[in-house]
Amino acid sequence: MNGIDDRLPQWALKQLEENRRKWSLEYRLYSLRARLIPTIFRHLWFQPYDRNLWQLDHRFSIYAGFNSRVPLRVISGRQNLQLIDKVANANKSKSCSITLAELYAAYIPDPQVNAIEKNILATDDDYTLWQWSLFAHSYMASDGLSTIHDN
Repeated sequence: MNGIDDRLPQWALKQLEENRRKWSLEYRLYSLRARLIPTIFRHLWFQPYDRNLWQLDHRFSIYAGFNSRVPLRVISGRQNLQLIDKVANANKSKSCSITLAELYAAYIPDPQVNAIEKNILATDDDYTLWQWSLFAHSYMASDGLSTIHDN
């Protein structure tokens, strides 16, 4: 891959390869980017929660957002996210709990999200995006996202 496979756990490499076989590059990039933004901002938007019980859910699903060409800043905005128990989220799968009109009506621009969106759109490498999503907590802990911002 990029000569740094040792930075990703084996399960992550396996999942990445499976996703590469299953989905188009365009969808994989959209999906990774749509998950990366909430991963970066999760600690600001939500109180700490037990990740064994709860998951962050996109109320208007990433899949539907891709098919509707929803911009990343909207699909990954705080207003489109909710904490939901893991079982309910698995059952929800690709379905939506809000409409496209409700998604846009609830959207509030966020300059921080817009800045991150600009930077993650600069790479078309799904491996790099996968790494960023796995290690986003270290980017936040370092110096305020500059690891991603200053590409």
